[in-house]
Amino acid sequence: MRKKIVTLLSLSLFLTGCVNKEDNSQASFIDNSGDKSESKLAYDYADLDGHFVFWDDVIHLDVLHYYVYFFSRTCGHCERIKSHVLPFILSTEYAYACEASSEHKFCTNPSIGPLDQINFCILGYPTIVEIKSRMLVRYASGESEVLEFLNKNTTL
Repeated sequence: MRKKIVTLLSLSLFLTGCVNKEDNSQASFIDNSGDKSESKLAYDYADLDGHFVFWDDVIHLDVLHYYVYFFSRTCGHCERIKSHVLPFILSTEYAYACEASSEHKFCTNPSIGPLDQINFCILGYPTIVEIKSRMLVRYASGESEVLEFLNKNTTL
């Protein structure tokens, strides 16, 4: 029975393309880059050329410290925070984006820990993770959590 519930939840998340969370917060993104001369008003996923990674490659990247943002182009939450997330990805040396696909594994309780010991999965879209030394160390899912994650990573 539990397996059927998880399967139905995963299917509904995949079909809706978003994390089903109430998100009434007014989280804001802090830009500490200081260089406003090259600021861009609108970002699009096409700007991420070279920053895309496939689901199967996320836990096998040959980098010690990196971030991966999971999104769907049909997710309203992803669209609303796109102008905050994309500059972060573009300005961070090892930050990647993973677009929605049928390979994504969804779960209701993602784990933090060594990648070879956990069942790597996401709640839905948008989600961002931080991986250090082959360990999933931070996870944020939903519009306000992802924005809070970005604020913590850009505040000096």
